[in-house]
Amino acid sequence: MKANTVIDNINIQSLSNKIDAVEFYLNDVQPDFMLVTEHWLSKAKVDQIKFKGYTVATDFCRQRHIHGGVLILKKSSYSTERLGFLDNYCVERDIEVVGIHFRDENMILIAVYRSPLGNWK
Repeated sequence: MKANTVIDNINIQSLSNKIDAVEFYLNDVQPDFMLVTEHWLSKAKVDQIKFKGYTVATDFCRQRHIHGGVLILKKSSYSTERLGFLDNYCVERDIEVVGIHFRDENMILIAVYRSPLGNWK
């Protein structure tokens, strides 16, 4: 990972109605990674996300409750792998977590969303 890597985080509260704004932001700021919480999308919708120069590195989508969800966008030039074991720790509304491992380095990046309606104990 380069020394001036830019990692942004946004609690977007519905990505579907902010696609143009996110596209503008990505083109303007060009972060290397963007952690997105509360995307409110189904897995099918996440799979359709297309931002020029970016891919969805990993995601968690709710199946039983509305809203929530977390994903990581990355510049397409990065080589990462999804941390699938984190799926075992996801509980809708309590903790929603995704992560990636950088293949060329001993480093991980994790995005977490905790709903105020969830169990905090």
